[in-house]
Amino acid sequence: MTGTIFDERARIAQDLHDTLGHAITVIALRAAGARRSPAGHVATRDRALASIERSAVRAMTELHHVLEGLDMPGERDLPGIEELPDLLESVAGTGVSVTIRATGNPVPLVPGAGGAAYRVVQEALTNVIRHAGPGASVRVTLTWAGGLRVQVTDDGGRSGEAPAVHAPSSGRGLPGLRERVHATGGRLLSGPVGAGFTVAAEFPALSASSRPMM
Repeated sequence: MTGTIFDERARIAQDLHDTLGHAITVIALRAAGARRSPAGHVATRDRALASIERSAVRAMTELHHVLEGLDMPGERDLPGIEELPDLLESVAGTGVSVTIRATGNPVPLVPGAGGAAYRVVQEALTNVIRHAGPGASVRVTLTWAGGLRVQVTDDGGRSGEAPAVHAPSSGRGLPGLRERVHATGGRLLSGPVGAGFTVAAEFPALSASSRPMM
């Protein structure tokens, strides 16, 4: 197998991990919540089912783009940072509280950085749902200063409570994310902070000399 084919397969595998891992984790948590809701709480179950439907549709849309890449390598239309509100909305109702804050003025980033930044937030939120579970609070911070710094930090959730989602690790999470970030010339840092965990990535701006002419 040539290096190019191997690299393309690795990218597709990582995209599938990111897309389906997040969607299935959210779906599992919402389904568990609906199952435990008191009898007669139809509205609660309806909201859970609506969230499950949205997550499934979003996952199928991303999966379609990933599979298109089998015929058009390198041309997949992946989500970018402008779609973070939709990603955060997908977490609503899981019991995980997410706030987002942006500072500075956005600047053009190197190719692939926007999609990698989206994946950083997506993977970090997926891990919070899996390991901290309902009751966790998450801060997402976007800092524009000569590039972009993305940081996702959680508080560890409710002390002593087991997370609602139990799933084996694929081994592609943070290692695959690190490769994705490094491919843009950025860097990824992660580790425990108090009872919680933080994931931070830095992406370089597109230099003026390398921007396409209008």
